[in-house]
Amino acid sequence: MRLLQRNGYAATSWRGVVEEAGTPWGSAHHYFPGGKEQLTAAAVQLGSDLVVAALEDSLERTGSVAEGVRGWFAASAKNLTRSRYRGGCPIATVALETTPESTALTAVCEASFRQWQTFLASRLRQAGVTTARARELATLVVANLEGALLLARVTQDTRPITLAAEAMAHLIDSETKERSVGPYVSPGSQALEPPWASSTAPVTYDAVGPARNAIAAAISSG
Repeated sequence: MRLLQRNGYAATSWRGVVEEAGTPWGSAHHYFPGGKEQLTAAAVQLGSDLVVAALEDSLERTGSVAEGVRGWFAASAKNLTRSRYRGGCPIATVALETTPESTALTAVCEASFRQWQTFLASRLRQAGVTTARARELATLVVANLEGALLLARVTQDTRPITLAAEAMAHLIDSETKERSVGPYVSPGSQALEPPWASSTAPVTYDAVGPARNAIAAAISSG
């Protein structure tokens, strides 16, 4: 996934992905007989699952949707700086390069973004937002995160992410029953960072097969 994030789909060879993951060629072909496209689809889905896990963790730790979204954006900013502005969204690079030409990758990228929106919308509904408005707010949050990550990567500055985080947190707070967000923080202030973002604990994964675990390990090493 790291190679796909940084280099794009076309510039990432099947050999490069297999070597990065550290899995034997035989295992790679066994689990991904469809080759590079199938492996990329699996990597995108895994990346999407990790994003949802990060969002869920942020929501659980903060106790409110607004603060959870703020923390999610802050964690994304930290990951971007750790990659020296070569990383970013685990879906966007592949999506921009392969859609709509590849129907398989278009489908998995669309499903990934929808997964984030659906999860966030469900939490917004729990916070008292109507179903229709929850879907709209979830779409706005994901769109703002994606745009902010792109601007931050181009400018090598996380202030667009901080600004987007503040705007989305206050919008959500104004439309939920939680009312938990503190004063607005301008993008010129110190970047927001949730207390768990500095953790060096390794990411753990379920037993999903040797090849997929190898891809997960490659993501964690990035």
